[in-house]
Amino acid sequence: MALPADTAGITADQRAAWSAFSKTIPPVPSSGTGVNATLEPGSKLPPKTSNSENAEMYNVHPYRIFSAGKHGADNTIEKTAFSKVRFKSNSGWCQLPADAAILGLGSLSDPMAAPQLVASRAAVAPAAGYRFPAFMPHFQNYMPSADHLGIFSGAVVNMLLLPADDAAGSAVLLPAWPCGWDVDFKLAGPKQAVVTGSMKAGVLTWSVIPRARASFITAAPCQK
Repeated sequence: MALPADTAGITADQRAAWSAFSKTIPPVPSSGTGVNATLEPGSKLPPKTSNSENAEMYNVHPYRIFSAGKHGADNTIEKTAFSKVRFKSNSGWCQLPADAAILGLGSLSDPMAAPQLVASRAAVAPAAGYRFPAFMPHFQNYMPSADHLGIFSGAVVNMLLLPADDAAGSAVLLPAWPCGWDVDFKLAGPKQAVVTGSMKAGVLTWSVIPRARASFITAAPCQK
């Protein structure tokens, strides 16, 4: 997103330095064309991987270079990349639920969509021997795991309200929330908007405070 010209506290020298730096950043690595276009972890890759990360999906989470908030349904290249990820673990720091939520994948029938992925995380029993039930077992790094439910909670928020990351402060409401899940929510949106609403039996009702921010929030079609 372009930095607004009137951003307080930013000097002309800082703006010039950041502008110069931005010109050195290479384009997002990709391969293929048309319907076969997909994201890649890098422009030059070793013959085999040495870890279990889907690095190409960092363009989706955490950086949101690609998202349903920005591109709506026209986000084929990142959805193709997501469908081809090599590592499909859904525990600890692994980021599949975050990716699926930001891509607007909300079908209840797709095991790689956000609802299925967050439901799977929620079903994990807490770590034994700890007082707090939100402490999760050891997965990759340590016990209790903060990552497991951190990814879960971030995905749930983005399923409900996803910023478009534009200068206007737009956002998409329920981009990856299925019609079959009832929910009540109150969430902080861009530019100090507060979005309150509920989904009951597939019917969405919602409001925005301040009301002037309501025109910048768009409700996505309900997914099944």
